[in-house]
Amino acid sequence: MRTSVSRAYYMAYNTVRLWLEANCPNWDADFKVWWRANRPTMEAPIGQHQRMWQYCLLVRGGHPLTQIGRCGDRARLRRTEADYHEEIPHSDEAVRAAFEAATQIACLLCRLDEGASASSQCPHQSRLG
Repeated sequence: MRTSVSRAYYMAYNTVRLWLEANCPNWDADFKVWWRANRPTMEAPIGQHQRMWQYCLLVRGGHPLTQIGRCGDRARLRRTEADYHEEIPHSDEAVRAAFEAATQIACLLCRLDEGASASSQCPHQSRLG
């Protein structure tokens, strides 16, 4: 069960990470700058996984990246629970949810790729200020 949840999560994580590297190559640095400017009293998320999902959440207006960020961050929490907690309640449900999240993220990335032909610009370039 733990392996299934983890593999589903990493499929989604790596797919989004590769998409961001290709389409928003400075996403991590941009996120850190945005965080310091908008959350100066809060420590930035430490792990790259959390930063990536939070970066996706910065886009508003129903953009697929926002949905990807929400879904990915929930999947990250489930993966952490599966990896580090001794007992996992509703383990069958956790596996099903992990695969659903990975599938949903893949579908949302397809929507982004379909829109990329019209504009290959990173969706954050006009929204990060």
